[in-house]
Amino acid sequence: MDTHDLTRTMLDGEETQDLPRLDVARVRALGVRHRRNRHLKIAGAIAVIVAVLAGTLLAIPAFVDRADAPGPVKPAPVNTQPPARGTCWQVDPSRLTRSYWFDDSPKVPCSHPHTLETVLTYDLHEPTVANAQELAPVCLTQARIYVGSDLADWVPWNALMFLPSRSQMARGASWVRCDVAIASQTGFDPTTIAARTGSVKDAVTENPADVWACTNQSIHSGAARPTHFSDCHQPHRYEATGNLIVLQGLKSYPPSRQLVAEQGPCTRSLTSEQRTEGLAVKTIWGPPSDLRDNDGSLTGLCWRYRTDAKPLPPMP
Repeated sequence: MDTHDLTRTMLDGEETQDLPRLDVARVRALGVRHRRNRHLKIAGAIAVIVAVLAGTLLAIPAFVDRADAPGPVKPAPVNTQPPARGTCWQVDPSRLTRSYWFDDSPKVPCSHPHTLETVLTYDLHEPTVANAQELAPVCLTQARIYVGSDLADWVPWNALMFLPSRSQMARGASWVRCDVAIASQTGFDPTTIAARTGSVKDAVTENPADVWACTNQSIHSGAARPTHFSDCHQPHRYEATGNLIVLQGLKSYPPSRQLVAEQGPCTRSLTSEQRTEGLAVKTIWGPPSDLRDNDGSLTGLCWRYRTDAKPLPPMP
């Protein structure tokens, strides 16, 4: 008799003594087993939910990391246009050897430390060193005009030329850049250029102290070591007059008496008023090696100083 029949017989008042006796202990055991199975199923379902949630939570940081991570960096486009007049560059001076032509140095604001400043650029039908060198005389003239110097003044500027970088040339750039540099010592050596701030355009006439040659070093004619320049905005021992004497076609180094006879331009650079104020001038001739390096030419630089050995005041 199934459970439904048993229930119906009891409700109808039938005799129940002939019915099978219920085994209460067995029923309780079955109930406990049923509840246990039910609890196990619930616990299993909860474990599955927890595992799913844990997996989801563990995956979230990785997902967030991927979402927050920067995307791949795209390379900056290569600019093939020639630089504008007045562009300043932070070129490492150690790179400025005779063989350095293809410049990839960064542009910087002229208010920041820099070593070179662009005067002009010239288009080339082909960006080769030979084609660039043909424009060297033009570059020198334009650099001199740019700084505000004339042929009668000596200021320690020089011109350097550069072709586009290799990557620019690969994309069709074909020009040469003419830059002006201010030397840090006599016997212009590009590898010794010192970084400066501010533009040098018209500096000779507008801000001469920015580009003039001054020194606190002892100076002597024929010295092999270069004279290092100091800041003309500060007191200094010697100050260039802006005059330069050039002797050409020499076969050997001139004797002292000949050099004294040639120093007239330096002597005449000093005014009577300056002499009254205790100023004097001396001519410092380059070393014998200059004859070899400059095809038989020797230069004399005029330096102004005080006869009482006191420093000269800062230049305005």
